[in-house]
Amino acid sequence: MCHCNENQEAECQPIDTCHEQAACSILKGVRGCHCNPGWTGDGVHICDEILEPVDVTVCYGDVLTIDCTANGERIEILVVEYGSYPVDVCPDTTTVQHPAAQDVSAYIVHDRCNNQERCSFTVDNVVFGNFAGSDGKSLYVNYQCRQEVVSFPVRLETELISCEGNTLELDCGFLKISVLRAAYGRSQGDFLCTETDDDASTAPLTQDCIFKSAFRVVLEACHMKNKCTISSDTTLFGDDECPLVKKFARVSNTTHWANVTQSHPV
Repeated sequence: MCHCNENQEAECQPIDTCHEQAACSILKGVRGCHCNPGWTGDGVHICDEILEPVDVTVCYGDVLTIDCTANGERIEILVVEYGSYPVDVCPDTTTVQHPAAQDVSAYIVHDRCNNQERCSFTVDNVVFGNFAGSDGKSLYVNYQCRQEVVSFPVRLETELISCEGNTLELDCGFLKISVLRAAYGRSQGDFLCTETDDDASTAPLTQDCIFKSAFRVVLEACHMKNKCTISSDTTLFGDDECPLVKKFARVSNTTHWANVTQSHPV
């Protein structure tokens, strides 16, 4: 590999290895590391993918299909618009904008398509929910096919804790709550919600104080709902067999885009 120094003299160094997206070859009379087709750079340290974003608009009731399998690539979703844009492609599109539809549609398209080789689904209320009327909406997606896609999790698990006497609020906006785990009481060696140590309620436990109804209660109150409120007290979770123990509620949940009720094992 050669370059010109400050005296305009050629300085050459042997090439140990080429970039993983390059090969040693002769190109335009020059032998060296050259990036593969679809990539650009010096061939040794840098080979950046040459990307060509694609625009696609699907009218309500039609099928969106994105396919990046031709070159063994994956889908990277860049922009998602659902509702009234663009009306010139789908003349029957409603002129009503609904911000919630944008949030949910972006989540759904990323969840189904991003970092996948291929995806396909119908643009309708079954997938996106009934926002701003029952029909007349279009889906606009801007995407590109690439070898490597940085994928971020869209279903982050959240754990909430509420000390006895307080309330626990779950709010997923226009997404659905998916309850993963729930507990109420206190286990041995657990010192959450014990800021004070001046009464017997914070003394080390000799046995667990667990309400077996906790998961069922939280499931019935919150699962597949947009939001819910749980009171951290025994009136909700049943008979208190350890009244001197200071208790707390712990709920782990994630979000779900489903527009229909989903069963959950109890």
